[in-house]
Amino acid sequence: MKAKSDLNTKVMYEQACAFLDCAKYTESEKYKIEGRTKSHLYVDMSLSALACEIFIKCLIIDKNGDYNNDHTLEKLWHRFKFYDQDTAEQIEGLRRSAQHGGAVGLLHLAVHRRLQAGVHADGAAGEEKLLQKGGG
Repeated sequence: MKAKSDLNTKVMYEQACAFLDCAKYTESEKYKIEGRTKSHLYVDMSLSALACEIFIKCLIIDKNGDYNNDHTLEKLWHRFKFYDQDTAEQIEGLRRSAQHGGAVGLLHLAVHRRLQAGVHADGAAGEEKLLQKGGG
């Protein structure tokens, strides 16, 4: 893995958002997209999974963590949970209550709020709870 100083989580976040936008487009415009298949479900799922992967990696990097160039969402999630169990449990709780548009929506929200609040691994700023209602 690259050193944290070599990685820009804001750029990673923007890239993940772009993948998420494309995934949403394949859902909302599924009949307008020309293609060899009638469904773009696999494209949507792949883009959503890639967005989730990048969002989780942003959260891990923010905690000065190492994701070992892993691409398995489950392994990445457990690694993030190791570095920040409180936030991981908040996200899991919201996902169970079916708020915020599913797992990818929650990851997007978590990274977005962390970037806006200027929260860093050293806790120097933005001590408020990451997923409190209202912010973001």
